[in-house]
Amino acid sequence: MTSRFLPYMLALLALSACGGGGDSEPGTPGTPGTPVASGSTSSPKSLSSESSNTIGTDPFFNNFTYVASAGERLVVRVNLAVPLSDTESARCASNLGTGSAPSSYSSQVHIYDSRGLRVGGICGEDLTFKFAAPGTYMLNFEFPSNGGGTVNAASLVGASPVQFSDSGDGTPTRPKKLSTLTGNAIGSDPFNSYYWVQAAQGENFVLGVQLHRPLTQAQKTRCASGAESTNNAQLRVFNASLSQQVAVACGEGLRFVAPAAGTYIIQTDYGVNGGTLNASRL
Repeated sequence: MTSRFLPYMLALLALSACGGGGDSEPGTPGTPGTPVASGSTSSPKSLSSESSNTIGTDPFFNNFTYVASAGERLVVRVNLAVPLSDTESARCASNLGTGSAPSSYSSQVHIYDSRGLRVGGICGEDLTFKFAAPGTYMLNFEFPSNGGGTVNAASLVGASPVQFSDSGDGTPTRPKKLSTLTGNAIGSDPFNSYYWVQAAQGENFVLGVQLHRPLTQAQKTRCASGAESTNNAQLRVFNASLSQQVAVACGEGLRFVAPAAGTYIIQTDYGVNGGTLNASRL
């Protein structure tokens, strides 16, 4: 799959240098010579962090450009019409494809630099990538057997990229305030399932989820074997900048001790399976 797209990356650079299209004036979409934002490598879409981005089943048309700064982290979540099965998730976990070489399974995200070289990606539905250098990058989404879907993205720039308020929308950059007195609703999109809580040093937290559909036996078995990533069955705790994972548990419960006083971010990742997150301080 990777070699199929590399020639078109070079075409993209040439088009960008001359304005991204032909000499004709814009006309009726679909007419010869008219630029159409199709998502192909020669006419990619621009990845939005303000709204969802639509993808289809053909990876040839699932290309998006993103202009990044050095050190910027991009959080990407794919929401598929047909989520990855337990088997697909297990295959991804065994062959993540996070570096320059892709996974051997066609359920993945690819990131290419301006030279058309693959610099990162992952087999699975969520990715956090740190850009080493500024520039324009291309993201390609390869999920041919999952009915298309949407992609959400959030940019983390600088030492304090997260906004903490009572009215957060649950995204990585605007997490919701966690309640330890009442249950916290978990929706069907893990991109909107981030919560923040203030903790004292050494304070203990007990987290538990009640899911609309309890974890399958296969998911519980994988959790017992320590298969944390790409399983859509986990709780994660991060520091205030989402730059360091403090604790993680595959399953429906987690206990963690705050290593220092400060703000912590909790993510619930159960795919399209919503429910309630309960939390207690000890």
